[in-house]
Amino acid sequence: MRKNLFLIGLAICSVVLIVLIVAGLAIQQTNATTKPLTQKDVETLAISYARIGGFEGEPTSVQSKFISINEIKARLDPFRTSADSEWLVVLKGKAVVNLVPSKNNPSQQVFDNMYIELSINGELIGTGSRNPGYEIDLNSPVPPIPDRWPGPVDNTPKS
Repeated sequence: MRKNLFLIGLAICSVVLIVLIVAGLAIQQTNATTKPLTQKDVETLAISYARIGGFEGEPTSVQSKFISINEIKARLDPFRTSADSEWLVVLKGKAVVNLVPSKNNPSQQVFDNMYIELSINGELIGTGSRNPGYEIDLNSPVPPIPDRWPGPVDNTPKS
């Protein structure tokens, strides 16, 4: 009797092990066949995210670039701690951004641009808009990252 129970238990464990191995191989094969997004796919995805964030109509121009962490720090956020590269897509057109309400009065601001940050897999990282004169131009050279950034002490008038 014990021998039969042992053999049944061994058979069940063997079947479970085989199922786990097959499932692992299937997942590994799926990951290996997943292709990275093309630039056109990234732009299309960014436009759909932008519309959710307040972009209206069709963009008048679209720029996109896969950028390194150093370029992210120089163009967007000098304090970024992530080490990942990402897609940056810049759209020109009408972007209506909902601002944080003050005293329960919601307000909006209209911009002529919007940028969208996407991970290599197309996941939304962030969006934003810039005032005229401060738009992101991916065709311009990357500005240098300053050694240090102004703080409260640096803002005092010099006589």
